[in-house]
Amino acid sequence: MKRISLVVILLSLAVIGGQATADNTAHAFLNNRVSLTLDRTDVEAVVRMLAKQHGFNVAIAGEVTGEASMILNNVPLHEALDAILLSNNLSWYMKENLMVVKPSGFLASDERVTALVRLKHVTCEEAKLATGHLLSTGGKIEILAEGAEMSTRRATPSVLSVSDRGDIVAQIQSVIAELDRPQPMLNISVKLVETNLSLDDKIGLNWPESYPMIFGGLPDVEGEGATPLASHPLDGGRWT
Repeated sequence: MKRISLVVILLSLAVIGGQATADNTAHAFLNNRVSLTLDRTDVEAVVRMLAKQHGFNVAIAGEVTGEASMILNNVPLHEALDAILLSNNLSWYMKENLMVVKPSGFLASDERVTALVRLKHVTCEEAKLATGHLLSTGGKIEILAEGAEMSTRRATPSVLSVSDRGDIVAQIQSVIAELDRPQPMLNISVKLVETNLSLDDKIGLNWPESYPMIFGGLPDVEGEGATPLASHPLDGGRWT
């Protein structure tokens, strides 16, 4: 393949701050600041040039092809590598003191990380469905143990095996941790009350069948009032 010449406006070799990020503690050079301009430049040539300038070892695995056109100004080396490689479906990882550059679809055996994920509140199928799209080519999620349904108060949890690059495994674990939480429960209490109504209670008023007959002017006996002498029946409740 014919290579297009590399145009570098400025390459900064100084380490700014002198501290590595949490992910690059063992390889501080990955935080070196880089400024460069690329114009349809061969990706493999760029990687080799960066390796010589920053003094790290690099191995090219598989077919690494593609071109890069970009302007980078004072960015960490690891971010520059991501920008150059990921846009061409390439990736890189560190194996001790060796940087390996390879096609993204190829998952090297020494790059693979496997983690077990135990589930308490969701099923393995639910977790697998929610995170399967995060896997790289060659990564996989396997169901090792599927617990009983949650309604049966299972004694053993479900277990997933996640195998992929370290950063992807960590991302999948984070998503599952957010998903595998207790779901709020709604408790509905129902009270049933039964009552029987007579026909009279269902329609209209319950009129009295008679009214008492009392003579006026009689003395009140011990505050109890006069005793009715008799009662007069009402004709079927038809009265005014």
